[in-house]
Amino acid sequence: MPAGLQFTERMNGWFSTHVADREYEDGWERGRAEDSPLTAKFEITIDDLDKLFDDLSHDRPGLARLAGTVHAPKLSPAALGVDNGEFRLFEPNKQRVETWTMRYRMDLASGLYRFDGVKVLHDDPGFDVWKDTTKLFVRILDETNGTSGAGILRLTPAGLIRQLQTLRVTREPDPQTRRDYVRRFLCMFAKQLVHTYGPLDEKGRFWKRRVERGPIKPKEDFLPDLTLWCDARRRWHEGTRLGDDAWLRLTRFKGGSKGPVMLAPGFAMSARSYAMRTNPTNLVLYLLEKNYDVWLFDYRACIELGSASTLFTLDDIATDDWPTAVQEVLHRSGAEDVQVVGHCAGSVTFLMAMLDGLQGVRSAVCSQFTMYPHSWWFNRVKVRLPVPQLFHACGIRSLSPDTKPTLFNQIIDIALWPVPVPRGERCGSALCRYLNLVYGMTHHHAQLNFETHRALVDSFGVGNILSIKHLGLIFRKGRVVNSVGENVYLEHPERLAIPIHFLVGKSNTMFYPSTTHETLHWLTRHNYPPTLYTINELENYAHLDCFIGKDAATDVFPDILENLDAHQPAMSEASP
Repeated sequence: MPAGLQFTERMNGWFSTHVADREYEDGWERGRAEDSPLTAKFEITIDDLDKLFDDLSHDRPGLARLAGTVHAPKLSPAALGVDNGEFRLFEPNKQRVETWTMRYRMDLASGLYRFDGVKVLHDDPGFDVWKDTTKLFVRILDETNGTSGAGILRLTPAGLIRQLQTLRVTREPDPQTRRDYVRRFLCMFAKQLVHTYGPLDEKGRFWKRRVERGPIKPKEDFLPDLTLWCDARRRWHEGTRLGDDAWLRLTRFKGGSKGPVMLAPGFAMSARSYAMRTNPTNLVLYLLEKNYDVWLFDYRACIELGSASTLFTLDDIATDDWPTAVQEVLHRSGAEDVQVVGHCAGSVTFLMAMLDGLQGVRSAVCSQFTMYPHSWWFNRVKVRLPVPQLFHACGIRSLSPDTKPTLFNQIIDIALWPVPVPRGERCGSALCRYLNLVYGMTHHHAQLNFETHRALVDSFGVGNILSIKHLGLIFRKGRVVNSVGENVYLEHPERLAIPIHFLVGKSNTMFYPSTTHETLHWLTRHNYPPTLYTINELENYAHLDCFIGKDAATDVFPDILENLDAHQPAMSEASP
């Protein structure tokens, strides 16, 4: 028989049946006012410690049995016995990033009542590790009449000491082995808390990249119809095996009659981010279902192209990559023009390309990064430091998040802990800390589910120093300039006299909404009619989460579709 573990937990609190379901804090306050105490003594039994350690190492909850009693005088003068009790330790919350729960579920009084309790572990502003680990939110349902009550149980410091004294390893005769098991259990518990609340990587912050490069999960119903890549001699090739000199890639998901739409990603990313399968749908699938011919456009900064490690600027993307790719899409599709959805660097380089004279684009949706960038204070400080210039002078050509859990990377990760993070966005991912340091916080964590947050490790990669230097220059100037600081892109605003819809995350700290408002003012001041330009400010969204957020398919995608549909040529609308 495998070694097990038993311990006893005693908690006290207040409970009320006169509050709405799951109104825990109100139940605590009202229960105290009503003199309605709630006490519990739980005996928790882990039948197989080795299996528990293995489950927790693979992000599965550790399971245990619950016995004991619950005393709620408002429900029964006698203590209520626990039946069919289950305890789940460190269960990942699939709908809230970097959040784990400890769940207590049981029947009381032979099924007369149902008890559900949960502790929520999430790093909020301030020191909350003690509160989260000792505060049990309780809901008790009366199975006979369907009524319920709510309250809170708390574990006191003295109670925690008594709980630790009850730890006992079962079915293991060797005293030293029993002590080792207790030590392993306590270390495992501490590592989870350090991962959630502390600066040290103890549990998977340096996530390994999957073997299949990129976040698309291969499914028979979701494979591209065509993949093209362009070599150094500007010859296009078909096939997914990229040459070492590949600097552009087009991935086609052939849809219906509404014509081609090109999706361009942010800097140091892959256009595959539009096709992530961590949510029920993504933008590629959404547009395919709406009869669009979808083209993922990876310009030379794509992390899956060898060109990403070479030296280039945003000027190169705007004046070379965009015209080359648009012409190839027009050639392959037979369309007269294309529509564009661009995010971040994909958005601003598209605008730069149009201002440089790009032809063949009918309308566009531009997300977050436009002509007059405004950002939060930490980004403004960063761009005034000559770090990219120093790196360039030292021969460092690119920066990339290293996902290997080496000692050096762990030290770097610890060093990044004090770096300022937008309020409410601190998490346990080394990648998020790297992104915040180099570019800014790319997402609002509350908008991501667990799997999407994990998949980000495949969505970001190498970024070359010259482009980062160019980005810093644009931020310092407060407007889009070329790589030597000249205002060449602001000389012909009439070249942007096409319908453009702007997406703005109201919680975006990388690019404040004023970024787009100032751009919109500049465009409407020079081009007529002003109705060419529209804007949607997305409540509770930041930056990349506008496309990969768990609710983006309902909050954002319909808005993109509406603006693409609004600029369909009559012939396409009439097509079957």
